[in-house]
Amino acid sequence: MRLYISGGAHITKKSTVEDRVNQTSSKLHEMDAVFVEGREDIGVSQKAKYLNWLFLPFMFLVMGGYLFLLNKISKRSDSAMIEKLASRHNIPDNKIYEVDKSPHVIVKSNRNRWAHLYWTQTGFYLILAAFLTNLFSHINMVMLIGLIIFISLAVGFFFLLVYVYTAMTERNVYMLREINEYSQREDIESACLIVGKEHEAELKDLCAFLDGIEIVE
Repeated sequence: MRLYISGGAHITKKSTVEDRVNQTSSKLHEMDAVFVEGREDIGVSQKAKYLNWLFLPFMFLVMGGYLFLLNKISKRSDSAMIEKLASRHNIPDNKIYEVDKSPHVIVKSNRNRWAHLYWTQTGFYLILAAFLTNLFSHINMVMLIGLIIFISLAVGFFFLLVYVYTAMTERNVYMLREINEYSQREDIESACLIVGKEHEAELKDLCAFLDGIEIVE
Protein backbone atom coordinates (compact mmCIF):
# COMPACT_ATOMS: atom_id res chain seq x y z
CA MET A 1 0.00 0.00 0.00
CA ARG A 2 1.14 3.54 -0.80
CA LEU A 3 0.88 5.81 2.26
CA TYR A 4 1.31 9.55 2.49
CA ILE A 5 1.86 10.87 6.03
CA SER A 6 0.59 14.39 6.67
CA GLY A 7 1.96 15.68 9.95
CA GLY A 8 0.97 19.02 11.40
CA ALA A 9 -0.54 20.88 14.34
CA HIS A 10 -3.86 19.51 15.58
CA ILE A 11 -5.13 23.08 15.98
CA THR A 12 -4.06 25.50 13.28
CA LYS A 13 -5.22 28.16 10.83
CA LYS A 14 -7.93 27.31 8.29
CA SER A 15 -5.52 28.20 5.49
CA THR A 16 -3.00 25.68 6.84
CA VAL A 17 -5.66 22.95 6.83
CA GLU A 18 -6.40 23.79 3.21
CA ASP A 19 -2.68 23.73 2.34
CA ARG A 20 -2.27 20.28 3.90
CA VAL A 21 -5.31 18.99 2.01
CA ASN A 22 -3.95 20.32 -1.29
CA GLN A 23 -0.50 18.89 -0.63
CA THR A 24 -1.93 15.48 0.27
CA SER A 25 -4.09 15.44 -2.86
CA SER A 26 -1.12 16.39 -5.01
CA LYS A 27 0.88 13.46 -3.62
CA LEU A 28 -1.98 10.96 -3.93
CA HIS A 29 -4.23 11.56 -6.91
CA GLU A 30 -6.27 8.51 -5.94
CA MET A 31 -7.05 7.69 -2.32
CA ASP A 32 -8.91 4.66 -0.95
CA ALA A 33 -8.90 5.53 2.74
CA VAL A 34 -7.92 8.04 5.39
CA PHE A 35 -6.19 6.98 8.60
CA VAL A 36 -6.12 9.36 11.52
CA GLU A 37 -4.45 9.58 14.90
CA GLY A 38 -7.45 8.72 17.06
CA ARG A 39 -8.34 6.98 20.30
CA GLU A 40 -9.13 3.28 20.07
CA ASP A 41 -10.30 1.98 23.45
CA ILE A 42 -10.02 -1.64 22.34
CA GLY A 43 -8.93 -3.92 25.17
CA VAL A 44 -9.82 -1.64 28.10
CA SER A 45 -12.88 -2.00 30.32
CA GLN A 46 -14.98 0.76 31.84
CA LYS A 47 -13.60 -0.22 35.24
CA ALA A 48 -10.03 0.29 33.97
CA LYS A 49 -10.95 3.76 32.70
CA TYR A 50 -12.43 4.70 36.08
CA LEU A 51 -9.26 3.49 37.82
CA ASN A 52 -7.11 5.52 35.42
CA TRP A 53 -9.14 8.62 36.24
CA LEU A 54 -8.86 7.84 39.97
CA PHE A 55 -5.09 7.36 39.86
CA LEU A 56 -4.30 10.27 37.47
CA PRO A 57 -7.33 12.59 37.66
CA PHE A 58 -5.87 15.88 36.51
CA MET A 59 -3.86 14.39 33.66
CA PHE A 60 -7.04 12.97 32.16
CA LEU A 61 -8.91 16.19 32.97
CA VAL A 62 -6.38 18.26 31.02
CA MET A 63 -6.47 15.72 28.19
CA GLY A 64 -10.27 15.83 28.14
CA GLY A 65 -10.20 19.62 28.03
CA TYR A 66 -7.84 19.56 25.07
CA LEU A 67 -10.04 17.09 23.16
CA PHE A 68 -13.11 19.21 23.98
CA LEU A 69 -11.32 22.24 22.52
CA LEU A 70 -10.49 20.27 19.37
CA ASN A 71 -14.16 19.39 18.90
CA LYS A 72 -15.26 22.99 19.45
CA ILE A 73 -12.95 24.38 16.78
CA SER A 74 -13.19 21.44 14.39
CA LYS A 75 -12.86 23.68 11.33
CA ARG A 76 -9.26 24.34 12.37
CA SER A 77 -8.32 20.80 13.36
CA ASP A 78 -7.77 17.29 11.98
CA SER A 79 -11.50 16.68 11.57
CA ALA A 80 -11.70 19.51 9.02
CA MET A 81 -8.89 17.92 7.02
CA ILE A 82 -10.59 14.53 7.11
CA GLU A 83 -13.86 16.06 5.92
CA LYS A 84 -12.22 17.90 3.02
CA LEU A 85 -10.19 14.88 1.87
CA ALA A 86 -13.19 12.58 2.09
CA SER A 87 -15.26 14.98 0.03
CA ARG A 88 -12.56 15.57 -2.59
CA HIS A 89 -11.72 11.87 -3.06
CA ASN A 90 -15.21 10.41 -2.48
CA ILE A 91 -14.11 8.42 0.55
CA PRO A 92 -17.05 6.91 2.50
CA ASP A 93 -17.24 7.06 6.28
CA ASN A 94 -16.40 3.37 6.62
CA LYS A 95 -13.02 4.05 4.97
CA ILE A 96 -11.97 6.55 7.62
CA TYR A 97 -10.08 4.73 10.38
CA GLU A 98 -8.87 5.83 13.80
CA VAL A 99 -5.66 3.92 14.45
CA ASP A 100 -4.02 5.40 17.53
CA LYS A 101 -3.62 3.49 20.80
CA SER A 102 -5.82 4.82 23.59
CA PRO A 103 -4.09 6.51 26.55
CA HIS A 104 -6.27 4.36 28.79
CA VAL A 105 -4.68 1.23 27.34
CA ILE A 106 -1.16 2.60 27.76
CA VAL A 107 -1.68 3.87 31.31
CA LYS A 108 -3.45 0.67 32.36
CA SER A 109 -0.41 -1.42 31.37
CA ASN A 110 1.79 0.42 33.90
CA ARG A 111 -0.70 2.23 36.12
CA ASN A 112 1.14 1.84 39.44
CA ARG A 113 4.32 3.45 38.10
CA TRP A 114 2.39 6.32 36.53
CA ALA A 115 0.40 6.87 39.75
CA HIS A 116 3.55 6.77 41.92
CA LEU A 117 5.26 9.46 39.86
CA TYR A 118 2.07 11.53 39.58
CA TRP A 119 1.22 11.61 43.29
CA THR A 120 4.86 12.07 44.37
CA GLN A 121 5.03 15.17 42.21
CA THR A 122 1.60 16.41 43.28
CA GLY A 123 2.33 15.76 46.96
CA PHE A 124 5.60 17.68 46.81
CA TYR A 125 3.94 20.80 45.44
CA LEU A 126 0.99 20.57 47.81
CA ILE A 127 3.38 20.37 50.77
CA LEU A 128 5.20 23.37 49.33
CA ALA A 129 1.86 25.20 49.09
CA ALA A 130 1.09 24.39 52.73
CA PHE A 131 4.55 25.68 53.74
CA LEU A 132 4.00 28.93 51.85
CA THR A 133 0.61 29.33 53.51
CA ASN A 134 2.23 29.16 56.93
CA LEU A 135 5.05 31.45 55.83
CA PHE A 136 2.79 34.16 54.42
CA SER A 137 -0.06 34.83 56.81
CA HIS A 138 -1.97 36.99 54.30
CA ILE A 139 -2.82 33.92 52.15
CA ASN A 140 -6.49 33.21 52.86
CA MET A 141 -8.56 30.07 52.23
CA VAL A 142 -9.74 31.19 48.79
CA MET A 143 -6.17 31.83 47.68
CA LEU A 144 -5.10 28.47 49.09
CA ILE A 145 -7.84 26.60 47.21
CA GLY A 146 -6.91 28.48 44.04
CA LEU A 147 -3.26 27.54 44.55
CA ILE A 148 -4.14 23.87 45.06
CA ILE A 149 -6.25 23.81 41.89
CA PHE A 150 -3.50 25.54 39.93
CA ILE A 151 -0.88 23.07 41.19
CA SER A 152 -3.10 20.10 40.36
CA LEU A 153 -3.76 21.34 36.82
CA ALA A 154 -0.09 22.21 36.29
CA VAL A 155 1.00 18.71 37.36
CA GLY A 156 -1.73 17.23 35.14
CA PHE A 157 -0.46 19.24 32.16
CA PHE A 158 3.14 18.22 32.90
CA PHE A 159 2.20 14.54 33.02
CA LEU A 160 0.23 14.86 29.80
CA LEU A 161 3.43 16.07 28.13
CA VAL A 162 5.35 13.20 29.74
CA TYR A 163 2.75 10.76 28.40
CA VAL A 164 2.86 12.23 24.89
CA TYR A 165 6.63 11.87 24.55
CA THR A 166 7.25 8.65 26.48
CA ALA A 167 4.45 6.79 24.68
CA MET A 168 5.33 8.13 21.23
CA THR A 169 7.14 5.07 19.85
CA GLU A 170 4.60 2.63 21.27
CA ARG A 171 1.79 4.58 19.64
CA ASN A 172 3.61 4.90 16.30
CA VAL A 173 4.31 1.17 16.11
CA TYR A 174 0.67 0.44 16.96
CA MET A 175 -0.60 2.85 14.29
CA LEU A 176 1.51 1.28 11.55
CA ARG A 177 0.48 -2.25 12.52
CA GLU A 178 -3.18 -1.23 12.42
CA ILE A 179 -2.74 0.49 9.05
CA ASN A 180 -0.99 -2.58 7.63
CA GLU A 181 -3.77 -4.88 8.87
CA TYR A 182 -6.52 -2.63 7.50
CA SER A 183 -4.78 -2.31 4.13
CA GLN A 184 -4.51 -6.08 3.74
CA ARG A 185 -7.99 -6.85 5.02
CA GLU A 186 -9.78 -4.06 3.10
CA ASP A 187 -7.57 -4.23 -0.03
CA ILE A 188 -6.47 -0.59 0.30
CA GLU A 189 -3.91 0.45 -2.30
CA SER A 190 -3.34 4.10 -1.38
CA ALA A 191 -4.17 6.16 1.69
CA CYS A 192 -3.06 9.07 3.82
CA LEU A 193 -2.34 9.21 7.54
CA ILE A 194 -3.15 12.40 9.46
CA VAL A 195 -1.05 12.82 12.60
CA GLY A 196 0.59 15.41 14.80
CA LYS A 197 3.86 16.78 13.42
CA GLU A 198 5.90 15.11 16.18
CA HIS A 199 4.89 11.66 14.90
CA GLU A 200 5.84 12.08 11.24
CA ALA A 201 9.62 11.51 11.21
CA GLU A 202 9.59 8.38 13.38
CA LEU A 203 6.64 6.88 11.49
CA LYS A 204 8.58 7.19 8.25
CA ASP A 205 11.65 5.60 9.84
CA LEU A 206 9.60 2.70 11.23
CA CYS A 207 8.08 1.99 7.82
CA ALA A 208 11.52 0.89 6.64
CA PHE A 209 11.16 -2.16 8.89
CA LEU A 210 7.59 -2.96 7.90
CA ASP A 211 6.66 -4.85 4.75
CA GLY A 212 3.53 -3.81 2.91
CA ILE A 213 3.74 -0.02 3.30
CA GLU A 214 5.46 2.26 0.78
CA ILE A 215 5.90 5.85 1.94
CA VAL A 216 4.99 8.55 -0.57
CA GLU A 217 7.25 11.58 -0.21
